Amino acid sequence: LYAVSAPPLANVRLSGALPAGETLAAFLVTRDGRSAVYRTISAAFATTGLFVVPSDGSAAPVRLTLPDGTPARPPFETYEFTPDGTAVLFREGGRLYRAPATGGVTLELGADVVLAGDVVETFQISPDGSRVAFQAHDASGSYRLHTTATSDGPSGTVLVARFPGLYRFTQDATQLVFLGTTSSFSTAELYVVSGLGGPAVKLADTALGAFRPFELDPDGVRAGFRGLDDNFYVVPLDGSSAPVRVNEFDAALASDYRLGRERAFFLATARSAPFPTELFSRAYSTLP
Repeated sequence: LYAVSAPPLANVRLSGALPAGETLAAFLVTRDGRSAVYRTISAAFATTGLFVVPSDGSAAPVRLTLPDGTPARPPFETYEFTPDGTAVLFREGGRLYRAPATGGVTLELGADVVLAGDVVETFQISPDGSRVAFQAHDASGSYRLHTTATSDGPSGTVLVARFPGLYRFTQDATQLVFLGTTSSFSTAELYVVSGLGGPAVKLADTALGAFRPFELDPDGVRAGFRGLDDNFYVVPLDGSSAPVRVNEFDAALASDYRLGRERAFFLATARSAPFPTELFSRAYSTLP
């Protein structure tokens, strides 16, 4: 792994000397570009280590470890910097960990809710970096969604007996929006819950059909989604009203839609020849 500075042009070797038979597989860089984390693998593609290093090469790479001091070896790219670049979160052995970006003591996150036999499958850090949501399942295949502080502390459990799908924090981490189902094969429903965990509020149910990935507006006021009927809907996150259809015409919608602060944007394809796909927007103030 190298960094390039200009001027003058100079490659800075960051990854240091690798043991025989090992190579670097992938890396991530902090938003401010000051640090990098990289994963090394063996000839058999097994992870051999996870390292953090300053991007200017001013210090040697530091190997991240588990809380017991053994080397961290997360599978694939199951690691991520917090937005401020001060810590690395990674998943290994069915558990979720946090390590300082400069190396040091590693903490297990969510240890108070992840039980023996549970497996953490995915996680997502909130945009402000204060919290992390993670999905875990037990030996029976029952899934739960949890949320905890990235700096460690008590965890909250999203209290729904459903198979959680896509989940996303609002920008300020005060709310967590997610798709849930009664089983892995049933129709999805859209929910919102406090960023601290607790009981969830259903925003849209199966009457609108299965949902594709949803979008959140920049202010965390509303969500947008495409229903099984191929129409585009928006719904307030406070649950004050039911979802409202955005497109005013019958159309086969493409999968692309976005929410701005004042308007919703979407692609729509006409159901009749010549089936053009066009870009539309609509102000929220014009919705019923």
